[in-house]
Amino acid sequence: TGLWPETFILKIWHSMILQALGMRVHVKGALAKDRPLLVAANHISWTDIMVLGSFVDVKFIARADMEGWPLIGMLSKLQRTVFIERERKRTSGDQASEIAKRMAKGDAMVLFAEGSTGDG
Repeated sequence: TGLWPETFILKIWHSMILQALGMRVHVKGALAKDRPLLVAANHISWTDIMVLGSFVDVKFIARADMEGWPLIGMLSKLQRTVFIERERKRTSGDQASEIAKRMAKGDAMVLFAEGSTGDG
């Protein structure tokens, strides 16, 4: 799929944040080109999102409460994040269907499997 204008803007945003933090990203390898693609990753810190978002076109799967966070919520929506309500088990089928639809359309989805960050 082609890059959405939002994706281009977000790649610049993520790169600027990393630069402001004094971080340099060294990439070894490449994201698989085959679709559908689900990337399961460890979530070490909030910079993980900036690192991935700065060099690949991916969409994230995030917990639902983040949707309402100032700035983060807006940026997440711009990134076309799928928000998951972990506490509402009855909606899990709909949420899984949304992720499957996005993957079928060619979106590479990123899931931070443990769903939380730590001190490394």
